[in-house]
Amino acid sequence: MQVYLFPLIYNLVSGDNYDLKIAVPILQRYPKIKVQVRVALLDDTNKKLFCQQFPVQID
Repeated sequence: MQVYLFPLIYNLVSGDNYDLKIAVPILQRYPKIKVQVRVALLDDTNKKLFCQQFPVQID
C-alpha cells in the first residue's frame, strides 16, 4: 500500500507500526486562535484509512 503525505509517497507494510510526526512553524505574527485540526490518512485510491480531529490553540 502506498500512502501520500504532502505529496510524498510511502510504501507501508501490513502489520508494521509507524509513527507520524508533523512540525508546523508558528510565527509571532499569527493571531491567537483556537481551531480544530483534522488529519486524514488516504490510500492510493483516496480511500480514507484513518481520520482524527483534535483541538489546537495558538497562544
